[in-house]
Amino acid sequence: MLHNCIGITSKEIVLISVPYLLKVALNKEKSEETRKEVEMALLALRNIDKFTYLKEKLYLSEIKEIIQYHQEQRNLTRLAYQSAWQFLMYRFLSDELFKRVIENELHFGREVIRELEELNALVDWKRKDKEEKTKEEILIKRWLKVLYKCRCYFYMMLKEEFVKLLELVTRLYWETKDCDYSMRKLCITLLKFLTDENITSDSVVSESGVVDIALGELQEPTLDHGIIEICLRILSILSVRLNKWTDKELAKAEWKKIQIGMFEKMEEEGYEDYITSFHETLSLLSTRIWLRIYEKSFDYYINI
Repeated sequence: MLHNCIGITSKEIVLISVPYLLKVALNKEKSEETRKEVEMALLALRNIDKFTYLKEKLYLSEIKEIIQYHQEQRNLTRLAYQSAWQFLMYRFLSDELFKRVIENELHFGREVIRELEELNALVDWKRKDKEEKTKEEILIKRWLKVLYKCRCYFYMMLKEEFVKLLELVTRLYWETKDCDYSMRKLCITLLKFLTDENITSDSVVSESGVVDIALGELQEPTLDHGIIEICLRILSILSVRLNKWTDKELAKAEWKKIQIGMFEKMEEEGYEDYITSFHETLSLLSTRIWLRIYEKSFDYYINI
């Protein structure tokens, strides 16, 4: 009833329910029954649509207390903790001040990386029995989806956290490439946005393995239109980045070395024509937001 996906949730239901759910979630008793009630309350809060208006400041202190208490006492389940973060992050997408609270006081970057690393250590992506997803797999996907929907928070991360996240998503891609299509596509989509941000240095991006992933996908025997679109966009982003010196921390000679190395990697795979022809048609293809590539263009680029 709290989720607005079918458009019938009333504002009154949300405004009445949220304070009660937060009150339940704030219960710090250590019984198993309380633990389950807290988890259910946070799951319900997580399901509130991100576009549903709430008076953000009214609920910030409560959800901050829930997250900070868990960071000290580890009283929540992983599912409850992820749900608390999701409720919080969706509420402050357009508020720069509160985004900084999320990073500086609650350490969003540190926490999401720690959770993903610990969860991934518990998953055997190559196991034979894949009919049912494990709790850990489901939680990893939930975290990645939150990162995708709330990518504006990337700017709140410390640079070293951003680099760790880039490395972690790259590692998740390779671990799931041949066994979990939805994870594979989700990782590639996230890598596109991580590559597109000017938060970290171009040298880090060049060493991250993103180019190998994009070029590898374009040479798969069975091609997926959605993945091709994302990979072409990644190569376009990298090409733009490499055509201008944006990394002030690097000496010009070092920058030139990185630039030449990246172009050679694309050229040795047969993408010399791509580098020029894609930019020639970029203005035509960018008539819609996010430079969406139309399906009619796929055959042309695949042939290249």
